Amino acid sequence: GFDNYVASGSVNPPLTTVEVDPNATARAAVELLIKKITGQQYNHGHTVIGGKIILRDSVRRIANTAEIAK
Repeated sequence: GFDNYVASGSVNPPLTTVEVDPNATARAAVELLIKKITGQQYNHGHTVIGGKIILRDSVRRIANTAEIAK
């Protein structure tokens, strides 16, 4: 899932999701837009906005990868 949508925790199994701060996303977009409108230099590349992974039951740690090969 993405954006830690409320339903991702309500399904079976609950889905692991990525949560990104919408305020940080909006802030970066507005800053870029202002630079473009005012003719300032801006990066035409990618903007990276951090996030966090919310682990739920749709993933699990594998204790020993050698056991998978059996």
